[in-house]
Amino acid sequence: MAIKFNVDPYYDDFLKAGADGLSPKEKYNKVLFRPGIAVQAREMTQLQSMLQNQVTQFGNHMFKEGSLVIPGGNAYNNYADYVKLSAISTSVSDSLIGKHFKNADGLRAKVIAAVAATGSDPDTLYVVYQNSNGTTNTDKTFSASDSLTEQVWNNSTSSYDDGTITATVGTTTCYIHRLRSISNNSCWYYNGWYNTNSNDR
Repeated sequence: MAIKFNVDPYYDDFLKAGADGLSPKEKYNKVLFRPGIAVQAREMTQLQSMLQNQVTQFGNHMFKEGSLVIPGGNAYNNYADYVKLSAISTSVSDSLIGKHFKNADGLRAKVIAAVAATGSDPDTLYVVYQNSNGTTNTDKTFSASDSLTEQVWNNSTSSYDDGTITATVGTTTCYIHRLRSISNNSCWYYNGWYNTNSNDR
């Protein structure tokens, strides 16, 4: 539902023509305030309209409608393993994305997506493995019932230390799963406004 700013309680008549046939948009570029005089809501609202008008005029000069102002990088991962958990010491959310987990044999994986349990479907982590089995160099994926420990990078030792999060693997499966990630916020110029598209996965 669109908000009308030219009526109660905003009274923004920035685009309304007066007796001389001109609107404040065509006549004024600044609102002045006098000490000791109360500021009205209309004045504050109209001040924003004036500033937005200046920004819009610059944008119309610099950008075409729908122009990409700040690009956001798109990253795709067409293949990922998922790990269904039987237990985890924290809630499953996007805060787990980017974290590393290791099993007892030294196999380490990076979380690229996390989906909390829904109904009978348990907590699920989508992972990309970072190495092979540390002992035999043969295991390529986590196994059912594996105990996982968060791995935190230590700049001082240039190695991973055990973190505080632990989990237990229920089942694991290799699955072709297309994941799309916008790695950076993007900004588009549309209808006189700079519209931000936030990170998405």
